[in-house]
Amino acid sequence: YKKIPGTTFTVDGFRSTSVNDGVTHYFLSHFHADHYAGLRSSFNSGPIYCSQITANLVKQQLRVNPSYLHPLPMNIPTTVANVSVTLMDANHCPGAVIILFRLPDGTTHLHTGDFRAIPEMQQYTPLKGVTVDTLFLDTTYCDPRYAFPPQNEMIDLIVNRVREELKIGRTLVLIGSYQIGKERVFLSVAERLKLPVFVEKQKHSILKAIDLHHHHITTDKSSTPIRVAPIFMLSVPKLLSLLKTEGVNYSRIVAIRPTGWTHSASDTKQYGPVKVIGVPYSEHSSFSELKQFVHFINARRVVPTVNNSNGESVAKMLMDLGVK
Repeated sequence: YKKIPGTTFTVDGFRSTSVNDGVTHYFLSHFHADHYAGLRSSFNSGPIYCSQITANLVKQQLRVNPSYLHPLPMNIPTTVANVSVTLMDANHCPGAVIILFRLPDGTTHLHTGDFRAIPEMQQYTPLKGVTVDTLFLDTTYCDPRYAFPPQNEMIDLIVNRVREELKIGRTLVLIGSYQIGKERVFLSVAERLKLPVFVEKQKHSILKAIDLHHHHITTDKSSTPIRVAPIFMLSVPKLLSLLKTEGVNYSRIVAIRPTGWTHSASDTKQYGPVKVIGVPYSEHSSFSELKQFVHFINARRVVPTVNNSNGESVAKMLMDLGVK
């Protein structure tokens, strides 16, 4: 599911870079560790094609030699080794793309990397009137039990919740994020509440690299009661420990965990002065969104790229999606 049929291309396939595997060109869908795994500063196996934002991050964070990085334009076909390659926005994290490969004989493959399918994708010009032979599909949440509300609805919910929580004095609000991901959430909170949001210096450098440096973003902790924090830090024990060090300024902590693994719009856990609010804000497709996207693309073959370790699992996903 990483190698593109009929080519010597691989998508997100850096773990094995032996010349014996026949790969000559590397594509990186986005800058998340499970996709760039194996990519190091010493990489010298061939050109890497990706979006400009992803190229900036690979250079800054992994220190890969820039001569190997070849950022491609968005929505414009580019010829790579006689194959037409088009990048489109994946609605995942900044810089994430879905990739359309059209071979010289007309065979066409679409690789979604990680994505959140939305109706607007059906208006993508490069996808109009295209017959896709193979759809490599992000099946992270390919199960009928995963039904997420639209992202904008969840952002509205988070903004309103933060506004209400801050009405209670001496409240510190933490908004969960990844190294890259969930930026839309905390930037929306900052813009709509007109309050600065604190980020650590490393996160600040990443935001600058992806051109998301915003006037509401600050590296001065004392200037705001809202902070961006690694999502793995937002557990009750860790927050209670943090409150001990922040007790001079704050008497309670409210943590927002925006993740697709939360199924309900109000998954709240409270332990004394600490409250953790899970919000089903996902940057992967819900099951119904996957089904609609698969129907729209109508590929001759669908290849799941997640949870695909055994044939039974793959067969069930394809059956649930209505793929024959």
